[in-house]
Amino acid sequence: MDITLRVLVGRDWPTALSLEPDVDPDFEGMSAHEVDAALREALDQGLLDGERKTFAGPEVLWSNPRLRMEGLEHLGEWPPSGGEHLPGPWDDGYWGQCALPALNGLAENPPPGGFVFGPEGGMSDEEWVGWYAVLRLLDRRLIDGDLEQGGLSEARLTAAGMRVLDPPHREPLSAAAIALRQGNKADATIAAVEEALGGRLSGLARKFFDVSAA
Repeated sequence: MDITLRVLVGRDWPTALSLEPDVDPDFEGMSAHEVDAALREALDQGLLDGERKTFAGPEVLWSNPRLRMEGLEHLGEWPPSGGEHLPGPWDDGYWGQCALPALNGLAENPPPGGFVFGPEGGMSDEEWVGWYAVLRLLDRRLIDGDLEQGGLSEARLTAAGMRVLDPPHREPLSAAAIALRQGNKADATIAAVEEALGGRLSGLARKFFDVSAA
């Protein structure tokens, strides 16, 4: 399932995905049946939005298949809530390439009147991606505003969003504890522990070897 979902990361513009008996070129090495089964499983698990239609023949049509926040988190494309400042695979994924630039853009270049325009006719794929990045930031309360017809009014960063861009200093062991609670990879926790204890261990090692040499 994850292989199929990764094709949809950042693919937020309106699209129709037609699955026929032949292998779809966007899903290399997978049959149309396998792709359809993976999308249905993701839909059932709440990882995906979209509408599935079948026809008299073998064709299956998915309208606007789009990853939910849960899907991005499942794939490691979005950091755990409260851990946006921590390093992780999301830095090179959707978070680092789409969401974080959108957050920076709102901070550095606030939209005129605080209004972010939403979907409208003729929007480019890039504009659609930017719009859904804003919606996902809103969903995770990194920004605030009022959704209305035509866009988001009074868009502004929340305190949590400001902390993402300017995180407070954390002691390494505290960072390790946070990473552990949030299910971060072991190497991030190990790195934090090494940063906290590395100097002390090196000092003990030098002291031990100096004593041994004497």
